Amino acid sequence: MNAKKNGAIKKKITWDMAAQLVEYATATDLRIIDHETNERICAILNVNKTKAKDLLNVLRKRMLNKKDSVVRLALELMQQTLTECPDVVEFYATDMWQDCFITTVLKKNVMIDTKMKLLSIVRGLAEQYPSMLIFVDTYNQMKQHGIEFPAAASFIRKEVEESKVPKSTFMEDCEKLRQYCEILNQTFDYLTIPELKELKNDELTIELVGKLQRAVPVINDVLSKRTTGSGIRETLEVIQTQVYDTLARHKNLTEKADLVVTDKKLVENTEFMYESKKFR
Repeated sequence: MNAKKNGAIKKKITWDMAAQLVEYATATDLRIIDHETNERICAILNVNKTKAKDLLNVLRKRMLNKKDSVVRLALELMQQTLTECPDVVEFYATDMWQDCFITTVLKKNVMIDTKMKLLSIVRGLAEQYPSMLIFVDTYNQMKQHGIEFPAAASFIRKEVEESKVPKSTFMEDCEKLRQYCEILNQTFDYLTIPELKELKNDELTIELVGKLQRAVPVINDVLSKRTTGSGIRETLEVIQTQVYDTLARHKNLTEKADLVVTDKKLVENTEFMYESKKFR
């Protein structure tokens, strides 16, 4: 009996703590988004689906708060739950949440920027979950009353977008490019004068340089996309620099190799010696 009672108390404390986290993440004195607390709330939602509805009801009450800052933080948390915990979307598809959205839009104490954030979420729900008619109905009702909507909010996790390029394959390709650069630069470091003259015709050099040249537009394309994660971006920027430097060095050496044939004195040029460190 005591064990059962203790278990019940433990469960209640866990729930109370979760509700307190929502209030903490939307506190009136909080000036910035508390990402760490928001992530903890999302983790609780993912683990305990049976309590998700109750937890989101606490969030709904915070959204109906009189202070604009609380409403804004509640909207940020709402969007994060939709992104990190897509299964909870059904708990937002209720009449109570519909009333909450409409009431918040009509509030005079809520700033324009905050209302635009809400409208963006409402539109995102209607467009990304068209089978949930209450979202579509809320969106259409607002449009019929002349409300103009900003771009729809996205609830797609960045990790999902990046997963189109498997990390294992990506890292293997990056390692190959790094090795190609290393092989070529080692070759350039130890060129003899006869080898320098034949550099343009060397089959291995031609093959590796070709692979680096084909990789350049691919690297640039991935770096140009906003969905590219910071980790992938940092790795690619390092590889991009190595590839550019290696290709530039190859071009410089092959151009000077042509000149060496006609003017052997260029071998004594200090800049040329710097480009190819050791001549034998």
